[in-house]
Amino acid sequence: IELVISFSSFGKQRPQQTIKNYMHEVLKYPVSKPLMSPVADDECNLTHLLSLWQKLSIHRAKLIPSYSRFSQVPKHYTVGLDTSQHHALRNGLDANNINDIL
Repeated sequence: IELVISFSSFGKQRPQQTIKNYMHEVLKYPVSKPLMSPVADDECNLTHLLSLWQKLSIHRAKLIPSYSRFSQVPKHYTVGLDTSQHHALRNGLDANNINDIL
């Protein structure tokens, strides 16, 4: 998906062209290497790229162990939240659209 996004930003594309078709015709990606999801491979078109990228990013973030997500952050910034801070953060995140945050 990231490869398709990178290349689709160059030049004029047909928004209704399927991702599968774009990968094979424009990027010359082998037919023998489909996307992981058969639905994405057969049904999604170039207008779906942003949504697919967001889902992919969220999925990758969930796969990263929590101990390594913030390994580069100095220890004095990694203090725990008390209950009221946790609820305030949760309410703030729930009140916002995830697309605005991404």
